[in-house]
Amino acid sequence: MPHLIQTGLKGVVTIRFTIHRDGSITDVTILQSSGVPRTILPRRKHRAFLPAQSLPKDFPNDTERVTAMFYYNQEIPKH
Repeated sequence: MPHLIQTGLKGVVTIRFTIHRDGSITDVTILQSSGVPRTILPRRKHRAFLPAQSLPKDFPNDTERVTAMFYYNQEIPKH
């Protein structure tokens, strides 16, 4: 079980990153932090949440910028 789940801390992190055609991820940027200290959720571990898939062969661009919100230890709010 990941350490973060065991701590019981809750939060949301908004991350922007670039997916390349080969599936590599670059330009990982935290746009909004939940305030959880980085010692608990260090930046390098954010990569574990990111997709490990390449872009489809017919995708029109070599890269795609993605912005995603990750909710941990809490439900995603319903609108």
